[in-house]
Amino acid sequence: MDEFEAAKIRILKPVLFEAGAGLQDSQALEYSIKYLLYLLSKAGVKGLDPDRAVRIIEDEERKTAGQLIGLLKEHIEFSPDFEGILTQALRSRNRLVHNFLSENLERIVQIDQQKALVSELRQMRKPIRHAAKILDELIVPLARVYDNLDLVAIGHEIRADFLRKTERN
Repeated sequence: MDEFEAAKIRILKPVLFEAGAGLQDSQALEYSIKYLLYLLSKAGVKGLDPDRAVRIIEDEERKTAGQLIGLLKEHIEFSPDFEGILTQALRSRNRLVHNFLSENLERIVQIDQQKALVSELRQMRKPIRHAAKILDELIVPLARVYDNLDLVAIGHEIRADFLRKTERN
């Protein structure tokens, strides 16, 4: 690695770490919506086909995050609060995924802007994570009933395994 690449990694690491975490949050939110659609189809919600839900999960039938939320809204009634939470999460997700880095190229390389950019990214992640948490409250009991999965226990297991593996490094 040459000197420029080393400097680039060192300088950009905080912003790119937070942007990457936001991207992961966004993908987790999208998967949660897909999985909820699948679970609802297994529960017999009218108009939701389990085979189609599997195609959506496996990206054989591609849907944008907005289309996924729209599909969910077609089949379950949202409270105005929950709809607002999903709308804000979608806005944050779209800005983070599509625009944030390119809109802030000049600021990214300015050391004095690093903390502000990291803070902005963390603020964008909040509504995404909040929406995912609420979806989890729906998904966890449905997964237990329809897929015989204890997602809480699985999550604890994954975290413990991650911590064990990272302790060695």
